[in-house]
Amino acid sequence: MVTQQFEQRTRELIDSLKAICAAYGLGNDGNEFKIITQVFLYKFLNDKFAFEAKKKPPRACQGRELGSRHSGNES
Repeated sequence: MVTQQFEQRTRELIDSLKAICAAYGLGNDGNEFKIITQVFLYKFLNDKFAFEAKKKPPRACQGRELGSRHSGNES
């Protein structure tokens, strides 16, 4: 069931992108394929980043302020 919904939503997204390309004069052109491919790549990377970012716990400042610099060689 989930796979069918995913496939349907993917086809709807492709049809929407093709309509946008056609509206701007890029329908049935090689650039149309490039645009659709880049949109899918962007969406995949964005979703992957969001998924990985949610898995990581926030880091503590470890006693320092966020904007301070610490070189380790202070005397």
